[in-house]
Amino acid sequence: MVKAIVCLFDIIALLMWGRAVKQVLSAFKFGHSRVEFSSFPYHIPKPVNIRWLPGGGISRVNRGTFTLRCIEEWMERRSGGENQGAILVHEEVWSARWIIEQPRNFPLNEAMELCYELPPDALSTRISADKPLFWELEVNLSLSGLDFNETYLVPVYRP
Repeated sequence: MVKAIVCLFDIIALLMWGRAVKQVLSAFKFGHSRVEFSSFPYHIPKPVNIRWLPGGGISRVNRGTFTLRCIEEWMERRSGGENQGAILVHEEVWSARWIIEQPRNFPLNEAMELCYELPPDALSTRISADKPLFWELEVNLSLSGLDFNETYLVPVYRP
C-alpha cells in the first residue's frame, strides 16, 4: 500500500514537472506576444478593434482561432457527503471568433488585425461585483511542435 501511494505521488510530481517544462519551452519558443487596443477602453456598442502581435517564434500557423468572449463568474457551494466545498464557475455570456482555416505565414512584426462587432445589449465589464463579468481575447494557434494558447483581458465598458 505504501509503495502504491509513493508511486502515485511520483506520477503527480512527474506530471507537474512536465507541465513546467512545457511552459518554459513555450516561453522560449514564442517570446513575447501582445495586443494593442485601438481605443482604451472600448465602449459598447462600438466595434472592438484589436491588433495582435505574435512573438518571434510564431512564423507559420497551420490553423487557429481568435475568440473574443464575455464571461461571468461566481462561486457555487457544493454540499453533500465528501464533495463539500466551493467551486468557481465561468459562464460564457457572448462570444465571436476569427478563424484561420488555411496555413498562413506570419512575417516578423506583422500584426493580426481583428474586428469584433458587439451586440447593442452587450454587458459592461464589472470586475469588483459579486458576480464579476469580464471580456477576454483567447488566441489558440496550431503550430508545428508546441501549440500557442494565450488569453488577454479586454476593457469593454458602457459610456
